[in-house]
Amino acid sequence: MNNDDTNSHEYHVNNEFEEWALSYSGMVGNPGGKYWFSGVEYGRKVDEKTKDNRHKGLVDQIRSENERFSRDQVPMEWDDNFKLKYNDERNGKYTSWRTCQKMAKVIAQIENSNNWKEYWQEYISKKLFTAKCQNGDTFQVNLYPLDFPKTTTTFSEAEKTVTGMKDKEEYYKWCKSNRFGRLKEMFDKNREHIDFVLCFGRLHTKEYISVFAEGKENECQEIRINKHNGKGCTMLSFAALRPRIFVVPHFACRWWSDKDLQWLGDKIKK
Repeated sequence: MNNDDTNSHEYHVNNEFEEWALSYSGMVGNPGGKYWFSGVEYGRKVDEKTKDNRHKGLVDQIRSENERFSRDQVPMEWDDNFKLKYNDERNGKYTSWRTCQKMAKVIAQIENSNNWKEYWQEYISKKLFTAKCQNGDTFQVNLYPLDFPKTTTTFSEAEKTVTGMKDKEEYYKWCKSNRFGRLKEMFDKNREHIDFVLCFGRLHTKEYISVFAEGKENECQEIRINKHNGKGCTMLSFAALRPRIFVVPHFACRWWSDKDLQWLGDKIKK
């Protein structure tokens, strides 16, 4: 990783990381698609055999993706090579991609509720996060580009060295001052094609509003989710905006049942 630091506002950020963080990092699919999903950051499993190689893995990823984004000027997509590299596919059901399953299930309820199960399984296998050239309807963005096992995971020496920043708090602040502007530009550029943005993580509502609904804080409605397991929970709906914005609890939460996802699909479809 390049050790020459650039000064971005009050922060000292490594050149290669800055280029990567302000590009299509943490994104997959077609920005021109009608269904947008936004997470906080990608999750990552902790592998005891490889955790000591975190620094090398980040450097290799950033350099490889910088080269790709500079060349192709498009985000990553779920092509066959991507699926083979990152997916634990079992009988074509993508069982390790729980969050993506839930996205496909919501879309299936919106598009084909009468043939729901077969439709979502087909969707995640062949349509989710495909490229613009394949008329892809879906796009995912993350507020922050680095992946972590949990949002509460702190910086290791690897992240400090790669970013040039002292801790995760400084990294978050830098992203809010710099990366968020890039996300807003992309959103505004494509807003006429977008039907909705479904955001995951109620604790990060302020960040989502700053990117997708700035100045519209008072136009949201809090809705109780029709839970089928007895647990009470709410979502935020900016249904009057165009495109519409929804902020729901993390899809990684285990309590999202199929009935809950179908209810959410119906709520979005209205």
